[in-house]
Order: sequence, then C-alpha cells, then structure tokens
Amino acid sequence: MKQKVILFLIGIVLGGLVAGWLVSSSWKKQFEIDYCTDLLGLVNTASEIRFSRHADLGTYIESKLPMYVTVVDREFGQSEAAVSALTGVKNFYMMHSLPVPVEIKPILDALPAQP
Repeated sequence: MKQKVILFLIGIVLGGLVAGWLVSSSWKKQFEIDYCTDLLGLVNTASEIRFSRHADLGTYIESKLPMYVTVVDREFGQSEAAVSALTGVKNFYMMHSLPVPVEIKPILDALPAQP
C-alpha cells in the first residue's frame, strides 16, 4: 500500500512538472511571436516616417483604432490594461480635437473619469 501511495505521489509530481514545462514553453513561444511582431511593426513605422509618408501612416493607424477599441472592449472588458489602453485612445481623440467615430463613442464615453 505504501509503495502505491509513493508511486502515485511521484506520478503527480512528474505530471505537474511536465504540465509546467509545456505551459512555460508555449508561453515563451507566444511571447517570442508577440515581441517579434511588435519589432516588425516598429520597423514598418520607422520606414514610413523615413520615406516622409508619416501623414499616410497616421491616417492608416487612425482608421484601425475603431477596430482595436471594439476588440479590446469585447475581449478584455474593464480590466486594468483595457481601461488604460482605451483611455489612451480617448485622450488621443481629445488631444488632437478629432471626432470620435460613432461605433466607439459609447465605449469611450463609458470609461471611468480620470483624475
């Protein structure tokens, strides 16, 4: 009986170690993909600025903001990171005196007031 308990505990420990290794390796791979994708985005942004196409780049990025706002609101709700990102978008529109697109206005208006 004692031997079965010991084997069971060893199995639990080994299973936990394997599961931890699998989770950490998949997390590391996702971090690698995200980091490298961000790097490529920065390279593209720098290239557009160097080619004096900053106005086109700004227009392109602004056109994508509503989609990103909608996804962040739907997927992440009122998490701290989501509220911070959405507040940044709201501040962008206010800072540049731009009209907030109709499809995201309710989302940005529902954000908590900033001190």
